[in-house]
Amino acid sequence: MEFEHTTYNGTRLRQVHILPEGVWETPITIIGAGGIGSTTAMILAKMGAKDLTVYDFDTVSEHNIASQMYGLDDIGEQKTEALKLNIFEATGIGIQTKGKAEELPNEGIVILALDSMDERIRLINQAKEKF
Repeated sequence: MEFEHTTYNGTRLRQVHILPEGVWETPITIIGAGGIGSTTAMILAKMGAKDLTVYDFDTVSEHNIASQMYGLDDIGEQKTEALKLNIFEATGIGIQTKGKAEELPNEGIVILALDSMDERIRLINQAKEKF
């Protein structure tokens, strides 16, 4: 199965004008693929975002199924890889995936969806030092 970005089609026509033109081309990084991150990534892909990168180092556990964008077949898989496949199957959009975020990206939109407040603080402080 090939993961490619798709163009707007009939499934996304209602969302094209929600945000200003060009936003859908903006790189969007989501750090954390749990309840907030996995849902946000799925919704953004369904709306037509074309440049999504999701970071997480965790695997899917049974307790994740009720509140995250994973199914029973995903248990034991890396969250990012399971999410990548689930998003592609639902939308035709290919996302990029990475493990633990060592630092915040320098461009685009960044969504911190970590469940660890210590990690959020670490990343924000690191970004403050850079800029």
